Amino acid sequence: MGLDMYLLKQKKHSILSRKEIDCLMWYVTCKKRGIKEEEIVKNNETVFNDINKIAGKIEMNINDINTLERYLSPYYAQHIGYWRKANQIHKWFVDNIQDGIDDQRIYEISKEELERLLKICKDIKETCILNDKGMIKNADIPKKLLPACEGFFFGSYEYDKNYLLDIEDTICIISSVLKETDFDEEAVEYTSWW
Repeated sequence: MGLDMYLLKQKKHSILSRKEIDCLMWYVTCKKRGIKEEEIVKNNETVFNDINKIAGKIEMNINDINTLERYLSPYYAQHIGYWRKANQIHKWFVDNIQDGIDDQRIYEISKEELERLLKICKDIKETCILNDKGMIKNADIPKKLLPACEGFFFGSYEYDKNYLLDIEDTICIISSVLKETDFDEEAVEYTSWW
């Protein structure tokens, strides 16, 4: 148990929003699990009504689950980044992408936002020095730029070698994402779970 953090990437859709795609995926998952339509409607009538509107937008029958699933397959997200208990990185996403709301939902991230986080991480890596006990000597810099975040099973709050390892991991992850993503065609998203 603990803070798990993910970057996801998926193809952008020209007709449907991310929320609409998620709605359809939820419906397909329910149907594939054998949940009857009456139960789906009973549990969330608003979403069910939205599903009908969405299906109308793409001119598909919501009862043809196999066709819907094939239609959605390019839009399933792939995992492109993972952190474990890197609470300072999580705090940055919550403060800068999630409007301060730590709700474990999925949030889209722009190329510019990723570049900003990458620059912060590179600045920290270039300026921080470890002492002989593995603690950051000049911890005021990371405390200002990327402060640790306390939370239930969020890991260490120390400014030490593990903090810097999270920074190095983030530099690798984001550099790779920026290099391998076509932001005109693909959406990058952040989510977390604990």
